[in-house]
Amino acid sequence: MKIRSKEEFFDFIQAERAWRRKELTNCKALVHKARESYNQTVVRAGILLLYAHWEGYIKKVCEAFFMYLNFRGL
Repeated sequence: MKIRSKEEFFDFIQAERAWRRKELTNCKALVHKARESYNQTVVRAGILLLYAHWEGYIKKVCEAFFMYLNFRGL
């Protein structure tokens, strides 16, 4: 992955956020569809997934930002 312009950087951020948001939305739908006995377990799993996505998103965006800065020679 090479990021050479500000537009490529923003496109990368949007793409990264889009698939994560879709997956979290699907997880939220599972919480609403879960039986009452499984609801608490699904919510806990959703919290773990939310944290994992947050951590992964920050890591990927920071890596992309540093690649952009490296390409610019800053």
